[in-house]
Amino acid sequence: MTNTLLSHEGTSSGGYIQRNFQYAAKELFQVDISYEIMKKGGQVYCHMDQSLWNVEIQMGRNDDSWDMILKDGIGQEKLKFGICYGFRNIQNLVRKLIPTSSSMISRSSRRQQRSIGTNSNGSGSIRSHDFIEVMACPKGCINGGGQLKSQQELGMNANKLWVKQSEEVYQSVPSLKMNESVSPSPLSLLSPIHQVNQVIQEWLGGWESMECERILSTQYRGLEKKDEIEGSGSGSGSGGNIAIGLGTVW
Repeated sequence: MTNTLLSHEGTSSGGYIQRNFQYAAKELFQVDISYEIMKKGGQVYCHMDQSLWNVEIQMGRNDDSWDMILKDGIGQEKLKFGICYGFRNIQNLVRKLIPTSSSMISRSSRRQQRSIGTNSNGSGSIRSHDFIEVMACPKGCINGGGQLKSQQELGMNANKLWVKQSEEVYQSVPSLKMNESVSPSPLSLLSPIHQVNQVIQEWLGGWESMECERILSTQYRGLEKKDEIEGSGSGSGSGGNIAIGLGTVW
């Protein structure tokens, strides 16, 4: 048994795209792919036809949009998985997959035929993805609304730095290899409520500690909103600011 905290291989959004890609390659084509290959690309061995295949990583417009592609020995695409994080990338993805009018369909088809011609199957149709991991949060779950925020006031660049640091901490935790298992720890043998209580006690000093209140409590603050009818002559005409109370720590 072990008490070691273990993470998983793959992205900080759970590593699902890497796990599904690895599983599909194994089950469909008898190709074993390691996480190291899925990070940077490289050659893999196909037991089905006893030849070398390739995994390619193709970046999109930004770090939140990229594809992971499995190609056989002659360059035909066999699997194509993609990442799409953030509303802007989602919008671009929807535009590509679902044209909004027949004129857009015809224009899109003509552009694709000119730029690509036929696909890897030689059929003349355009190959799309087999799997796309879509998330609204830029950078995925590590930047989700429920994650801890910095105690400092954040601007755009500072927030990116905070997310980068959070990603580094997340990836620094030792990973359990995909297909690897460990013996259950004493903690996992407890009921869920006892597991939570033990973690809170060991990490935060108990439910009544100041650290527990700081980490696990949500704070609301009042916001000031400019009176929209200020100077309009309607109502009392007093103008001023409206303080909106949103609640307290809970």
